[in-house]
Amino acid sequence: MPTGGEVITGNDKFKVQFLESKTTKKANILAVANQVSLFNISYCEQILRDYYKLPNDTSFKYSKIDYDNSLNSTTSSVNRTNGGSVSLDIYFGTKKLDKSLCSTVPAKTNIPCAPLKNEINQIKKGFSEFKITGRKLSQIDISNKNDPIFGDRCIKFTNNEGIGLTVNERRSKFYPNSTISCDAATGTNETCVYEGLDENYYAKCSCKGVLETKNLFEKALLESISDININIVICHLEVLAFVRI
Repeated sequence: MPTGGEVITGNDKFKVQFLESKTTKKANILAVANQVSLFNISYCEQILRDYYKLPNDTSFKYSKIDYDNSLNSTTSSVNRTNGGSVSLDIYFGTKKLDKSLCSTVPAKTNIPCAPLKNEINQIKKGFSEFKITGRKLSQIDISNKNDPIFGDRCIKFTNNEGIGLTVNERRSKFYPNSTISCDAATGTNETCVYEGLDENYYAKCSCKGVLETKNLFEKALLESISDININIVICHLEVLAFVRI
């Protein structure tokens, strides 16, 4: 089995990679350059060492396939656009190990989101003229429809002249009308959580007991919400409660 993070074959729909558990920074750089996923299954590795009675310094080998969600019939939906799925098998030498042993422990997979990169970058250029209270602008995830900036009226989001944007104005100006989510790629009942984008514009997917993971780019519009003044009162009450503490 080839090692060292080498991308063996692939096209615009799938890529196959073989690598060892003791990956190096160079192997990760190669993976990003080829737009294939990154993963961390250290908990699973320890379970496999214990079960197969292997030394703690055992190095595993992995066979990993990254493929476009269009090849997976379970992701078909009129609201979903491109996304990526990852399937991972684990070996000790030439022996394929039972990855179902890891069904109770967390696994993290970062999956490329290249189709959204340019759009996100273009929208974020508009951040330069704004300030936000309590967060850094870099922490805003515009690809997540549940980011507080799109729903929390109590967040103070102002331009350089001190003029604030309402929630509706933030949605109109910064939300790209699509959102990212993570899920199991095999139709299991296990759930995965989307934890934002990393510095390489990879979706960070945190799952439990899942070594087949996918991210989804889903068209999701955010409708305008009411500008009822009661929400302003709620924000003031929150501030007063904090002061009393």
